[in-house]
Formats: sequence, structure tokens, C-alpha cells
Amino acid sequence: NPSLVDRAAGYQVHGVQVDGGDVPACYQASLEAVERARRGDGATFIEARIVRINSHTSEDNQAKYRTPEELSEAAGHDPIARFEAWLVERGWLAAGEADRLREELDREASEAADWAERQPAPRAEDLDRHVFER
Repeated sequence: NPSLVDRAAGYQVHGVQVDGGDVPACYQASLEAVERARRGDGATFIEARIVRINSHTSEDNQAKYRTPEELSEAAGHDPIARFEAWLVERGWLAAGEADRLREELDREASEAADWAERQPAPRAEDLDRHVFER
């Protein structure tokens, strides 16, 4: 059964399926799951289905097994682009502001990655440090 949400019932868990590329829909499903739990109605399994846009790894050349049409179709499901368009459509974000934010966040992520790469390698004696034990 390729549908994970259908398996939730077998565990007596409420399940919902949502478009994982639709940020507002994911948020709404999460809110409803929290409300169910707070009412005492139990857990909710949320299957957020999404189209893979990028390669699995930097070593993966998806052009070897996905057609140009598939790759183009996948790009249309980019959750960040969809959410930006949703915000702009409602007048909550100016298109230029989205570009500025993206540049700022890309720079911040790059700086964080550079910092992490400059850190010393982990020490073997720290392997079990900060591990929760019962």
C-alpha cells in the first residue's frame, strides 16, 4: 500500500493526507492535529506528500533517470516558491522583499555552514555526552 495514511487506522490513529508543498495546508493540518490531541482525541498521523525537486545527494544525477519534463514538472511544486506566491497574492509580502529575504537567509546559511566546517572534528570520548538515558 503506497499510501502511508491508510496504515494509520491499523494502529488506531487518526490519519490525514496533505499536499506537503502547500505550506498553509500543512499548517492547517498541524493545527487540527494539535486541537485533536488537546481535546484528548489522540494522536494524528499527517502524511505530507511532496514531489522531490532536487537530487537525492550531490553525487546523484537525476537527469539519468528523470526526463526533462519530469524535472520541469517537479520544479512547479517547490513549496518555497508556492508559499512566496501565496504571500504576495495576499499582499503580505512584496516580491522584492522575498528576493531580499532569500539573499539574506542564503548568506546566513552559508556563514553557518562555513563556521561548522571550521570546527574541530568530534572526539570519540564525547560520543555519549548529552545522551538521554532512562
